[in-house]
Amino acid sequence: VTVNYNTMSELSECVIPHGQNPLVCIELPCVVGNEERALTCLGGVSSITKAAKQECRLELRFRPEDSLCKPVFAKPEKVTNLVFKIRKRRIKQSSDMNQPTAQPLFEYDVHVLGIVDTQFEFTGLADFQVLPPDLTSAMIPSCFQISKPLDEAAVRSLGCVSFLPPCTLSRFDKPMNYSFRLDPRLEAAGIEKAGELSVAARWRRTGFAYGIPFDYKGSVPDKPHPDVQDTSNPKLKLMRKLFEERPIWSRPSIQAKLKVTHSLAKSLLPLVSYHFTSGPWKTLWVKLGYDPRIHPEAKQYQCLDYRVPKEVDIVEALNHWRLGLRRHKPSKGSTTYSTKVVQSTAGSEEGEEIDVVDETTYSFTPDVLPSQRQVFYQLCDIHDHKLQEIIHSSDGKEGKCDEIYGWSDKSTYDRLRRSLNEMTKKTADKIKNEAVAGDRQL
Repeated sequence: VTVNYNTMSELSECVIPHGQNPLVCIELPCVVGNEERALTCLGGVSSITKAAKQECRLELRFRPEDSLCKPVFAKPEKVTNLVFKIRKRRIKQSSDMNQPTAQPLFEYDVHVLGIVDTQFEFTGLADFQVLPPDLTSAMIPSCFQISKPLDEAAVRSLGCVSFLPPCTLSRFDKPMNYSFRLDPRLEAAGIEKAGELSVAARWRRTGFAYGIPFDYKGSVPDKPHPDVQDTSNPKLKLMRKLFEERPIWSRPSIQAKLKVTHSLAKSLLPLVSYHFTSGPWKTLWVKLGYDPRIHPEAKQYQCLDYRVPKEVDIVEALNHWRLGLRRHKPSKGSTTYSTKVVQSTAGSEEGEEIDVVDETTYSFTPDVLPSQRQVFYQLCDIHDHKLQEIIHSSDGKEGKCDEIYGWSDKSTYDRLRRSLNEMTKKTADKIKNEAVAGDRQL
């Protein structure tokens, strides 16, 4: 079908031919100068036909004779496009310059060649290649010693090129945005500037709370930040009293003692305390003016990161216990186990809901399973006389305060974790046995 148009705006009236086979469009990431070479790089007409009919990927190899050439892939996409052949012809102008020109300068001949229903587009990195060296050169220097069991002399006598091709170049061949992690030093809160202590810069800590790393050389803050807004909340007086009784607390223990919400605790704590961003008192809140790094008795307030071992299935044990509660009441001599983590109760002065934190989230008691697989215990919150003997076994022998173990040592922490593992496993087995015994009674 050939149609002559004087303007390109009339192309919408072109007649589309029917009854022809659909065409396949392939967009190559290069300028094609030799069609036969382009077909060879695509694997020939057979590979193109197979990829179009079976709707599989089409490979493009820029060096088809090289076995190390990494192909670029294109997936078939269903489209509805037309293929036009447009010929542009220039129209001669009249020789009379005074006569106005009524005809346009160009004329277009449009041919509709067919309809495209499948399109292949190579969107990967076309120049992402590994080029092998020449046979006369070697990528590995001659001074490089090949490790056994290869015989260096035998390999070199064969005239082989010391080229080690990679088994794979990359899992991905398309560019993507990569989110790099921030420099951990940017998250450090206590940085000395002109003799002053900077405010915590971590976005997770709000309310102008002071935060210092363990290796901070200056003096600890002894008063709240000037931008912290004071409040007349009656809970503030109780919080000050808690820090007079004990200079270091964890936030969950503060919530449990004062029965305050998480947001209220976060707003009140900067008025009476600061926190460490690293070291044995990490994430704990310390009374303003108190430096545990110079007080050996602060060992009992250090934090122990305890993780329940894999072989102890506390979830299954708790399920057995809950199932036993549904079927029968616990016997007189049986042990009750706490499974609550956080619950909401109404009872605040303003009528809002209070987050009641269960003791298992911050303290350890024999015959009670941890509330989760990873728990942070302060050493003073481990309520077992045998474990306390392990903690205080090095009293009076403290040396320099360590960044990891504080006033304690590695052997003490290892003994604590082993003892906690044994007690947790014993408690879990006890729960399962009581559940099995209750089922038998039923």
